[in-house]
Amino acid sequence: MLPFVSVVVITKNNVKTVEKCINNLLNQEYSREYYEIVFVDGHSSDGTDEIIEKYAQVYPIIKLYYEEYGTIGYARNVGINESKGDIIAYIDGDAYPPKDWVIKIVDAFNNDDKLAIIGGLDVLTTEHGEIAGGRVVIDSWRRLKRKVGIKAIPCIKTVNFAIKRSVALACGGFDQELSYWEEPELMARLYVKMGIINILYDPQIYVYHERSAKRSLRQRVKKVFRTSVVGVPVFLREHMIRVAVANLASPIATSVYMILACVLGVPLLVFLTVNGLMLGTLGILLPLYFIVISIYTIYASVYAKKFAVMLPLILTLDSAVRFAGTVYGLIEVLATCFKLNYARRLFRIFAT
Repeated sequence: MLPFVSVVVITKNNVKTVEKCINNLLNQEYSREYYEIVFVDGHSSDGTDEIIEKYAQVYPIIKLYYEEYGTIGYARNVGINESKGDIIAYIDGDAYPPKDWVIKIVDAFNNDDKLAIIGGLDVLTTEHGEIAGGRVVIDSWRRLKRKVGIKAIPCIKTVNFAIKRSVALACGGFDQELSYWEEPELMARLYVKMGIINILYDPQIYVYHERSAKRSLRQRVKKVFRTSVVGVPVFLREHMIRVAVANLASPIATSVYMILACVLGVPLLVFLTVNGLMLGTLGILLPLYFIVISIYTIYASVYAKKFAVMLPLILTLDSAVRFAGTVYGLIEVLATCFKLNYARRLFRIFAT
């Protein structure tokens, strides 16, 4: 007998893409007798939920629920609680899978009965269906190879993610407080606290993930800053640090490095400025940074078989914004620990 699959779709204001997502999910090659489509909507204001409801009235396998907490982690847990599948497969309302997506997920679990989690590539596209140019190089080049176990953790995003129900229930699901970093936090928790290493990233299991062709610089800066701020208390958790130590080249590890750089770097910058040594230090560090960023750019371009001219500039900007966001995140953590409510409000005023 085929395993029953619950496809959980997280939506909020995806009116331009949700209908295509629904149609692609309805046209899966997997028998409709053995899967359901569970939408969890964050109270859309653009009519997304009305479109879902229209399809649900025609297709009994489609169900619609709302999340009331305001975070993506909570929404994903609603999907766990309201679904019934042996396998829970996640996708977002602005993504759409090929017709063999569910079959590939089921085959992966059938081929390895110890497999707990599987994820794949999200191919970034524009609203016209075109591959989104250099951003594929920037956002996806590190996720092009098959990875297993701890090396798969930073690669898998919940826009293309499947987990056994038994595993999801055993670990208590996602952290309901998180709207960023919820997927690596869950997998790191499984790896460290439950000893689960049967995690697979396979880029052959892919979905198309629609993004605007024109994303402003301000939007990118705001997102990088926001994810850096909220990431600080997440990456300071014991299981995240242990995963970073076990996989020193991973994005989780680089986020921990950024926290260390802020803890050590800010006092050092103050010291150098006070003692008039800043210009001399920059004269040494900037050429070193140029060499490192050049090597990184060449490696990324060769790996992804495509060169992105803007990659060095974007990486430099991202690094600066991540540093600022991490400093602010550390201030938030300290303000919370010492109940410095006035300081927290003050820094929020400056940050906005």
